[in-house]
Amino acid sequence: MPRRDGVRDTSTVTVLACELSEITDEHSAPIAQQLADGLILVIATRRQAADGTPIWLRVWRPGRWIYLAAFAARSAEEATAYARSGPAEMAKRAPDRWSLAALQSAAQTAIERFYYFERSRRVSSPPPARTAPERTPPPPAADARAHEAPGNGDAARRAAIARYDLADVAPPPVAAAQLVECLFVLALLRNNPRETLDIIAPIREHTLWLTPLADADDVLVAELRQRGWLRIDASSPIDAFDWDGLVPTAHYLVSVVWRLVLPADAPTPQHLMAAIEQRIAQRPWVEQWYAELSLLWAWLARMECVAYLELALADHALPFHAGEKTHHTIAKLLEHFTIGQIHNLIWRAARDAGARIRREPIAPQHAANTAVGALERMGDRALTEEWTVKSYRRDRRLEESTLSHIVFRLILRLDDPFAIRPDWKAFREMPVS
Repeated sequence: MPRRDGVRDTSTVTVLACELSEITDEHSAPIAQQLADGLILVIATRRQAADGTPIWLRVWRPGRWIYLAAFAARSAEEATAYARSGPAEMAKRAPDRWSLAALQSAAQTAIERFYYFERSRRVSSPPPARTAPERTPPPPAADARAHEAPGNGDAARRAAIARYDLADVAPPPVAAAQLVECLFVLALLRNNPRETLDIIAPIREHTLWLTPLADADDVLVAELRQRGWLRIDASSPIDAFDWDGLVPTAHYLVSVVWRLVLPADAPTPQHLMAAIEQRIAQRPWVEQWYAELSLLWAWLARMECVAYLELALADHALPFHAGEKTHHTIAKLLEHFTIGQIHNLIWRAARDAGARIRREPIAPQHAANTAVGALERMGDRALTEEWTVKSYRRDRRLEESTLSHIVFRLILRLDDPFAIRPDWKAFREMPVS
């Protein structure tokens, strides 16, 4: 599943999961027992597809996490055949007996985990480090926030939010800012759906993609906050925070409202945008900026490839979230291949992983992980055997993000960013139009 394509609102699937509550206690124990590590469960619901075909739930637990998907099938036999076309049933284990409430909670966790692109990321109240924050569960469901209802401490919580993010760090003047800071600020301002430039809407409300990958959104926002460009605005939703009574203890990066902090040489947001655009257009740059641009291109290209890898694996019902090994593998491939060529290799690796899970008794997560190793081996073979690797174009489900557009099109002026690697020597000598 791509980050923002397909199911933007999980309410439809949530309704299906809530129907687990209609399963009687007589059947809940056998269902819970089947959620042993590596097993698949097929559950009938009372909902139907548009053509009247019954809708079923496919629940599987490949390890620590539980995953869930909804699909239509005409009969129980057809649904079972579909659900088991992936990993074969493994030897049953004896898990702890789950209560019905725990089963429902697991189903809700499955939905949020499966549609990971909808999850907010929680960070602690001190300014975040310059690395991507850990992926953490989303805010509690609305029915679990009863203590946050209007009239029940809202005024005190509003006052606490106003005091939450008071830091002494100030952004540098535009004339002294690093290239990464300038481009991150410019991308955030351009992407902001609000007309007020100094107040940034929560990232989850942006209609355009800020960066190619949800994790990269976190990095961008955390970096700007670390360097003093952003502060959490007092108008942020109360449920964008974790609370200990009337004290906010943590916030969700994609759910809070951000306030732009202006540097000393830009009195208004309009002046700031104009100053950044003017400084970017002036050539030659300081030497440090050329090095930063090279690193920024490599980072963005890696995010583009990781986003496509997760999408390609999701097309085969293989849930996957890239970690350090995947990022390292793609970074090495980018030393020799274009983004589009790596997309070609990714498509092949995902196809092979999908075929493997249909013929071997392995868990979906394991099958997804094998795609990374296959991708690395294909890259090595392509270099050794001098393959002619065709460059793929951008998948229409993965739109060009605002930051990618600025770097690939505005700065580097690449006609096809997926088929062309930047020529850094030519870029240095490029005249300003």
